[in-house]
Amino acid sequence: MILKSILTPVAVIGASVLYAFFSGTYVLGMYEPAVTFGIPVMSFMCICLFGKLKAYSPLFCKEKKLGQSDLGQLKSLNDSLSLLFKVIVYTCLFFTIFGMLYFCLNYGALDAMGHNLAAALVSIKELCTYGLIIFTLKGHVKHRLILMMAEESPGEKTGMPAVKKAAQAIVKLTLFIGFLICCGWGISLAGFIDRSKSNITDFADFPAILFLCVGSIVLLLISGVYRGVRPVFAPLSNGETGYTEKKLYQNAFKTTRITVLLFAFLSTAIACMAALNNLADKKYLGTVMYAAVLPVFYAVIINFTFLAFEAGIEKQGRIE
Repeated sequence: MILKSILTPVAVIGASVLYAFFSGTYVLGMYEPAVTFGIPVMSFMCICLFGKLKAYSPLFCKEKKLGQSDLGQLKSLNDSLSLLFKVIVYTCLFFTIFGMLYFCLNYGALDAMGHNLAAALVSIKELCTYGLIIFTLKGHVKHRLILMMAEESPGEKTGMPAVKKAAQAIVKLTLFIGFLICCGWGISLAGFIDRSKSNITDFADFPAILFLCVGSIVLLLISGVYRGVRPVFAPLSNGETGYTEKKLYQNAFKTTRITVLLFAFLSTAIACMAALNNLADKKYLGTVMYAAVLPVFYAVIINFTFLAFEAGIEKQGRIE
């Protein structure tokens, strides 16, 4: 577990630095000393005051020793990671609100506005960074918990052939994605005004797509949440998924959705920081903000897709 605790922040920070480099953001500008050091110190003090520090000790154990941990210790670690994320959220909001308050107080002074807004964005970036680390570790712990509590129950048999069932699942998913695209395109034509003469290729940002996909895959490999589960269409095709496997899929899909979404907001915060150096250039500001929003757009589509997978699995039986 100690190896995962080291690899996870290294992967997240490394991906952030690479995306900042390719998006034209000043790497050192992603960090504000007061915020970057204030958030972990404040969160650490809160955890100490709550008396939960000892619960995180399994994070610094070897994987073999963690496997010998009792169920209660793993449950305590899982709950403590949830508590840690809540503390991080409130701490980051604390710094974000301060930055926005001073942004409003100094409205009109571009240098002060840029600095205060940067501090607020750094807080959001730190929230996404710590969230990715926590949910990757939490996904791994939950995976081990499910395996330790495994009480396999037989899946429901269906008379429909596996090939036909899988084909139906693929068709439904394709129709669902097509429905999303058509709805988005129709709403954009009916509800928004476009003077930019944009086309469909303007919605393709390959660095953002690469950042989301590669970054998420690396964290999922570190967490190991997909280890031991069958190919994603197998549960939809044969109707024989047991209770334990359903829980494993639920944990894997949830971890994936949260990871992709947090990576998207992280890339948005990083890209927005590039605009702070050119607040006076309105044309440049619009271009940067457009590129900053695209990763969240991709993340929403990916989340919809994984929700469709989850719905197909939950349809075979209720997941508590």
